[in-house]
Amino acid sequence: MCARLSGKRILLTRPRESAAGLAEMIVEAGGEPICVPAMEIATIENVGPARAQLQAAHECAVVIFISRNAVEHANAITPLASIGIGIAVAPGKTTAQALRDCGVGNVAVPQYGHDSTAMLAMTAFTNISKQSVLIVRGEGGLDQLRDKLTQLKANVRVCEVYRRRKPDSCHADLKQSLDSPLDAICVASGETLQNLVDGESEEIVTRLHSATLFVPSERVSVLAKAMGFRRCVVATSPDDIGYLDSLKNWGAPPTWDSHAPG
Repeated sequence: MCARLSGKRILLTRPRESAAGLAEMIVEAGGEPICVPAMEIATIENVGPARAQLQAAHECAVVIFISRNAVEHANAITPLASIGIGIAVAPGKTTAQALRDCGVGNVAVPQYGHDSTAMLAMTAFTNISKQSVLIVRGEGGLDQLRDKLTQLKANVRVCEVYRRRKPDSCHADLKQSLDSPLDAICVASGETLQNLVDGESEEIVTRLHSATLFVPSERVSVLAKAMGFRRCVVATSPDDIGYLDSLKNWGAPPTWDSHAPG
């Protein structure tokens, strides 16, 4: 067993089913995962508009799926394999695999990076002017990608297939998790981080600030530092492997140079 995370208590804040894979990896690396979901995902109540948009997605030059949640909830509304999507763009390997698991064949992933800039650098967007693009995401998602595509003169539509909220159990679960000090916290978005601290006492927030925070992007790192988190690490990628690699690098003992002057 790799013991790089031996003795480390690591708070996972994704929905419990989404955190299961990373939790298992942390156990294998010798760590102790503590699951406190700070985000709850559910299919939107009125699926009619989303179903109509998805069924017309074959008319789009590119369909962008923001996350694995976007893929799974879209597929629950309308089987994606039946749509005939031309090019499906995913920000990372996890979302791409979810698309393939749903029967989508032509899936593209950025070669470098996972944010909107990395996606727009892909060949799929080289001649996007006047082309139709569909963004599949959750309710109230960030508009940065849509705005950039609009600046490129693409015809952009947004299909919202799930909604997010803070679980009622978050406060009690978080309080219990702090019975012992936390070494690290993993968050998948700025909204998740905000949910984690909202409504909590100054004492609890201070204890959260003492842990090393692992985030999916530089944007979330900037937000976290503004919220008082002093030690932030941007994961090498926003999927489980990226978080695990970053956790292992953080948890690894220092390497001493035997040739260095004593």
